[in-house]
Amino acid sequence: MKFPVLTILLGFCLSIQAAEELRFAKSFTDHGVLQREMPVPIWGWAQPNAEVTVEFSGQSKTATAGERGKWLVRLDYC
Repeated sequence: MKFPVLTILLGFCLSIQAAEELRFAKSFTDHGVLQREMPVPIWGWAQPNAEVTVEFSGQSKTATAGERGKWLVRLDYC
């Protein structure tokens, strides 16, 4: 019985670590609104040289984080 609990806790800790490695700019929050009929820049930070894929409304855009971890994708018109 202790093994499944340990596995769940370990999985939870790994999820937290992964979430810390990738983050969006603070302007992207729950209930945010995107401008219609305009390209939409989405940016944030990740581990340096990490590949980041953003999927939204049938679109998928990929960027590579720079040496300082900053990344940017531009979604087509929404």
